[in-house]
Amino acid sequence: MIRSEKHAITSILIFAAAWWPDPIPAQEIIESLSPKHEIEAADLLPSTVVLLVAAPQASELVQSLLEHPLRGQLESLPAIEKAMKSEDLIKLKSAVSLFEAGMGARWPKVLRTITGGGLYIAFDSQTRGLVLLAKSSDVDTLVRFRNTVLAALPANRNGQVTQGNYRGFDAHALGGDNRMAVMDQWLLVTNRSELGKQIVDQYLDHAGDALAVKPRFTQALAMRDARDHLWGFVDIAQLRDAGVARELYAGRAPNALAELVFGGLLCNLQHTQYGTAALRMNTQGAQLSVATPHDGAWAGEERQYFFGPTGDAPAPPLIEIPDRLLALSAYRDMAQMWLRAGDLLNDKGQDQLAQADTQLTTFFSGKDFGEDILAALSSDIQIVATHQTFDSAAPQPAIKLPAFAFQFRMKNAQTTQTDLRRVFQSLIGFLNVVGAAQGQPQLDLDMEKNEKFQLVTAQYVPQKEYATALDAPINFNFSPTLGFAGDRLVLSSSRSLAIELLQQENIDSSAVADLPNTHARLDARTLQVVLADNQSQLVAQNMLEKGHSQAAAQDEIKLLLGLLNLLRDASLTLSAKSGQLQLSLDVRVAQPAQ
Repeated sequence: MIRSEKHAITSILIFAAAWWPDPIPAQEIIESLSPKHEIEAADLLPSTVVLLVAAPQASELVQSLLEHPLRGQLESLPAIEKAMKSEDLIKLKSAVSLFEAGMGARWPKVLRTITGGGLYIAFDSQTRGLVLLAKSSDVDTLVRFRNTVLAALPANRNGQVTQGNYRGFDAHALGGDNRMAVMDQWLLVTNRSELGKQIVDQYLDHAGDALAVKPRFTQALAMRDARDHLWGFVDIAQLRDAGVARELYAGRAPNALAELVFGGLLCNLQHTQYGTAALRMNTQGAQLSVATPHDGAWAGEERQYFFGPTGDAPAPPLIEIPDRLLALSAYRDMAQMWLRAGDLLNDKGQDQLAQADTQLTTFFSGKDFGEDILAALSSDIQIVATHQTFDSAAPQPAIKLPAFAFQFRMKNAQTTQTDLRRVFQSLIGFLNVVGAAQGQPQLDLDMEKNEKFQLVTAQYVPQKEYATALDAPINFNFSPTLGFAGDRLVLSSSRSLAIELLQQENIDSSAVADLPNTHARLDARTLQVVLADNQSQLVAQNMLEKGHSQAAAQDEIKLLLGLLNLLRDASLTLSAKSGQLQLSLDVRVAQPAQ
């Protein structure tokens, strides 16, 4: 029913109510012809939509970005100030000024108005069309916006703009099959006219198979939080059935590292029907979450190593140390993953693992790497990296790398310690033989033991020319160390970091509540310090790779350091709880000085 038909019926009912002997409930009939709820984008989109990005609070998002406390700091960075004065930006500002003149208002106000009821972008699998829908809080502003945009098009200035009409709505060509139309308070822009017609039909008739009544979408919508500024839906089952990105749904990783990191996600993608994404922002930072339904039974026996026997096994706590750059903790039964690799990896990955297994078995004196070495370790994995300082009386490398370490727990500490000490000593000997042939400095082995821990350490012996050098080779970042304390095993790139970890109190992971399956944290301030230590090297690399002048390279590196100064940290978590698999990225910004 088009608008003119509705107006005609309304007029007839009002006329009949005035002249008929018995009262006619005309208003009730009129209301029955109107939608029982306010029309949303999902009511207009066809059920064949496989991807939807929604900003139901778009106007609030624009306002919060424009008023964010860090905006002033960002714009005051020298590189940003310089970019704002570039010729391209000046042209853009001129175009914006013309737009504002045509609208009679500043662009932030215009944007908040035309997206007052939300902004939506969707992709339809049937028409292979992309559509943008915006719901304006003021129809007059929306019409003026359309006219201003059309007036700015080159085709319109030449009098060649194409205009059609479909069921009472004007559709304007934007080039190719791109169309723009205004449906009362709705702005519609699409690259497929067929998709645009479907949306108009649904808006007028409310009779099509809309996305709003699609079971997968309604289930996903129930997971949405009203505080989310952006929300997304993807129909994974429809993409999987269509054969899109077929490798993702095969459930097999390309190598062992990818399996350790993403194996649980690959398993979930084989079974889940849909996925959602949500972005929430405030003055403290932003959080992006991606979630899908999850059933522990989907993992099967082959991926119990990832989620644990109960399907929600937690990781150990993150390691806390001063000047920490990165910490990562995860639950992974690496022995089970290694032994079940035939079910988890693709053909290429299996070949690579078989070759590595043969080499490692030889290296570990005939002990099977999966059954004897990895099986001796528990499922707790902890990794940490920290800013590294160097003794002024010792060689200092020209490129200063962070120190890093792996921490595991041993099932049988006494047996495992003996085997790993011997393997570590063999490894150092092997590195010395290879290094000597290449003219590299040699490693000197040592052992330390006290009442708390024991260490097997190796340090590079400085040659005379490197005794107090400030530009020593990269080797001098490393003092490989194997350490033991109780049931803990530490393998570190630095002796000092190994000692720092082994001196920490033993933490019982089971006493820490609500830990996810995997979590990691990157500290931006420490990253800034690490990069500043290597600023001259970064400038030289920038000049070499990008062909920049020294001044341009220095400006680019200063911009990077300045941006990092605005951040506090970033955290990543993966959890499998309450029937949901959720991956979350949380970025916190540095708070401006009061």
